[in-house]
Amino acid sequence: GEAWLSIAFTENARMTGSEAVIGIPGSTPLKYNLNGYSLSTVTPMPDEQQTLIDASITVNDNGQTVMTFTKLMNEPDELEIVYGLNRFLWAHGNDATLAYHGSNLGYFTLDVAEAGAAVAEADVPVKDDDEGLDCTAVFCENELDDGFLKRYKINVPEGQDPENGCEGCSISMELIFEG
Repeated sequence: GEAWLSIAFTENARMTGSEAVIGIPGSTPLKYNLNGYSLSTVTPMPDEQQTLIDASITVNDNGQTVMTFTKLMNEPDELEIVYGLNRFLWAHGNDATLAYHGSNLGYFTLDVAEAGAAVAEADVPVKDDDEGLDCTAVFCENELDDGFLKRYKINVPEGQDPENGCEGCSISMELIFEG
């Protein structure tokens, strides 16, 4: 169903101090600072930090809310998505109005180095926590919650070595909510 969706980049697995991409149907997804637990402390980053690429949120004919975006992994004055273990938070609402998420939240880790170093053993991605897939070549996916799917791909520019700092490396994400 139609709902706001979010994914946050975090150092401590807590909402406060994290940075999020929040998509609200009817508007373009934006990057936010999460400065506390109340809605008044969830504030959009300044315009110069709104650097998401191909960001959108739509409700498709199947009634799914789909948010897509690409984010640079290393941006000035923002939490870095490292080539290694990263912590993420996710949340969604029950409708298209940004509000308290209630129990619709969670936490996961993603090892970008492991995702990029895996050797693809299949021509088609599987929903099996991406065992053996190269997530720099294909979209890998994991179910975050019942009816809430995360798809991601690590983008490494040609000639870059992500293990030694990667100029222009990014992560493309797609969140699909069936509600």
